[in-house]
Amino acid sequence: MPEARTGKRRPDIKKGRDWFFQKYVTEKLSGPQIAQILACNPSAIYDELRRLGISRRTYSECLRVKSQWSGLTNPRHHSKMLFGDKAANWRGGRRKWKTGYIVVYAPDHPRAVNGRYVKEHRLVMEKHLGRYLFPWEIVHHKNGLKDDNRIENLQLLPSNAEHNKQIQTVYLENQNLKAVNLTLFLMLIQSRGKR
Repeated sequence: MPEARTGKRRPDIKKGRDWFFQKYVTEKLSGPQIAQILACNPSAIYDELRRLGISRRTYSECLRVKSQWSGLTNPRHHSKMLFGDKAANWRGGRRKWKTGYIVVYAPDHPRAVNGRYVKEHRLVMEKHLGRYLFPWEIVHHKNGLKDDNRIENLQLLPSNAEHNKQIQTVYLENQNLKAVNLTLFLMLIQSRGKR
């Protein structure tokens, strides 16, 4: 009597190494495409490729193959399809970076980072002035909040040196406020102790 098997049963793929090599390497079909031909799960195809000793494609090879499917000759063009309003995860082109700054998708801007994004406070100041900012010009947030890009909160400074002076002034003011607060706090504690 045969033993009972438990778990998922692997599909019976009756194709040899040459057939898989032909489809995956030569014809450059993807795992899901081969799975569709054989009416099975793509993970079974990848298991079979591993069993037969056919190495999987790297990410860059996948992009190259994908660009060939879409009719593009240069794989670099494929990346342009993934960005902007054509991307599946498009959310309006406005996002917050880890640094706290709001950036806006503006691929045509001459100072776009990585050819795509520009800090919103620079765009607001450029719109207010009616010209592009020079690279050495700094837009300072008066209240220190990097995501508060109202024009009344922004100040254009001619250089990074001026910006550092501005920051130093704010830092000293904060230190003075801390000293005053500490003094008031100590006076409050002393006055409560005398009762």
